[in-house]
Parts: sequence; C-alpha cells; structure tokens
Amino acid sequence: MRWARGILERGGVDPVTHEVAAIRALRQELPGLSLLAATELAREAKLAQQA
Repeated sequence: MRWARGILERGGVDPVTHEVAAIRALRQELPGLSLLAATELAREAKLAQQA
C-alpha cells in the first residue's frame, strides 16, 4: 500500500479524482501487476487519502 501511494505521489496522480490514471501509473511502474491488483491498490490509496 505504501508503495502504491509513493508511486502515485511521485507521478502527481490523485487517486480520488483520477482513479483510472492511478491504475495506469501503477501498472506502468510494475508491468506484471494485474488489472485487478492495480485497481485494488488504487482504491485503497483513494480511501486512505479521503480519510
């Protein structure tokens, strides 16, 4: 989870307003990451940021 938030912060991607871009950024950073896993990580980052 910390890894995902770091990737999104470095890329300037806000998972709250740009969930698809967050998923894309995570999958570009780790090409073997499945769509399902990237979606879950992006949603967890979104929830953490909203809290």
